[in-house]
Amino acid sequence: MAYVESDPLVVIATTPPRNLAYRNAIHAFPNDTDQLEVFRSITKRCYRITTPAEASHIVSKALATALFGRPGPVYIEIPADILREEIGGYSHVKLSIPRQLPNDAQVDDALKRILRSERPVKLAGKGVSISGAEQELVEFAELLDTPVCTTIMGKGVIRPGHPLYGGIAAGKMGDPVAEELLEKADLVLAIGIRFSQMGTGRYSMKIGGNIIHVNISEDEFGRVFNPSLAIVTDAGKFLRKAIMKSREN
Repeated sequence: MAYVESDPLVVIATTPPRNLAYRNAIHAFPNDTDQLEVFRSITKRCYRITTPAEASHIVSKALATALFGRPGPVYIEIPADILREEIGGYSHVKLSIPRQLPNDAQVDDALKRILRSERPVKLAGKGVSISGAEQELVEFAELLDTPVCTTIMGKGVIRPGHPLYGGIAAGKMGDPVAEELLEKADLVLAIGIRFSQMGTGRYSMKIGGNIIHVNISEDEFGRVFNPSLAIVTDAGKFLRKAIMKSREN
């Protein structure tokens, strides 16, 4: 679930001591790398610590990987005998976690499309909360006087009592008002959304107009709805730049 729902998670597990590899140790896989391979398809990255000296670097790298781009789980495994070894010293390795900046031309294009549209709607997902951009979402909606619907996972990024709040959009599983807004919209700005099976009400969500899809991972574009404009960037950085450009105009 952590991989599907973009939850940053670092899992640390042990394997039999290195001297028991390939010797049919109890509770062990037949081959030394089998346990790691089990996790490879459900994590962003798998690491194996082979010496005590590399532990600090790998753990720091795993934490950064879990938080970089689309967040997700990372797996680290350590042969049990390494946990009993001593090292002379320990140094913390701090790695930066960059956020991809939005393309200026694409933000300008998105704003022009929104301003030209007659019934624009913003659809906000979990990516907004992951980037801590709830305030920016509301500010941008107020600047353009545009209704905001949320996905199930995006619930809470705008308070329910806000006059621009349109409810939870999830197809037949969502609020009728939100579904009507999306179906009648001529443009939907989808920010930080995956358009998953459950998030779209088992694909019953209907979007009437064009879609501008903003997501940190380009792998999410076109899976359910084909966007007329796809922007690969962090939701918060997109909103802050869009607010700045809106105020300039």
